[in-house]
Amino acid sequence: MKLILCCLAAGIIATSAQARPWKDSSGRTIEVVQWRVQGETVYFMINGKEVPEPLAKLSPEDQAFGRQWAEEHPAKPAHGAATAKPEPKESSKAGAKVEKLPNGDVIINLPSPPLEEEVRNYIPVTVILTLEKLYQWPTDMLALAKKMDWKPDIATWDERKYYFAAGKEAHARVLTADKFDFDEAARHLTKGQPLIVWRCWGKEHDEKLVAFNRTLQANPEAKLPSPRDAAERKTWPTDSSNSNAITSMVIGFNRQRGEVILAIPCWGPDYVAFRMRKEEMEVSTYAVWSFDPK
Repeated sequence: MKLILCCLAAGIIATSAQARPWKDSSGRTIEVVQWRVQGETVYFMINGKEVPEPLAKLSPEDQAFGRQWAEEHPAKPAHGAATAKPEPKESSKAGAKVEKLPNGDVIINLPSPPLEEEVRNYIPVTVILTLEKLYQWPTDMLALAKKMDWKPDIATWDERKYYFAAGKEAHARVLTADKFDFDEAARHLTKGQPLIVWRCWGKEHDEKLVAFNRTLQANPEAKLPSPRDAAERKTWPTDSSNSNAITSMVIGFNRQRGEVILAIPCWGPDYVAFRMRKEEMEVSTYAVWSFDPK
């Protein structure tokens, strides 16, 4: 197995450069080329950033493999070692760190806040908890949700009211629009400000977008279907009623490729950074929210 030495914080960590599928306890599989295991956590390298996943959430076979790999490849101290030059980053007093990758991606590295079990699968609350940690808001947004009568078993809830209340608590200006504008989104993202979007959704269609991410990792020249393809456009979800809608975060863009980079924080590694044509975002999004720290 070929090893790559990556300089990470306190030392040099051995990471695998061999593609390997990993399966979680529910049977979902992700294949990544670069990963490492440290302690009880496996770190997947996805789109230039490390995505942590507890070994306990993986299949028994992958848990055993990960622990054995960690034993065989302990972290080595960085004394006298040459360090890898980090990618250039931008920072903003009004936002988070922004990373510009060689492939043209401009992306915000979202934190992975510890989520209580009760909110783990409730996206509208998890996106605010993610922003809370990203911006380091000195507030308790979960307590705020509960104060506003949110409960895990509530199917419908006034998310709009919660977003505005969160902005007020965090002393942030909340901006909203009913359409997605690529250039406006790029302006916020370059400042380190991810967006929350409500978009039309279809399970099979999103799975196709996630599958493309795996294709892109293997072939950097791969491209999503052309937005001028009439058959492709017919597959874009445009129904926002009932279960056909979903809350997501826009965390990056690639102007050369004409793509938007999305994340659903509580859905696992596959949904940390997947791509969509900007034209699809424009027709499938029906609400946009941004938080501009004052």
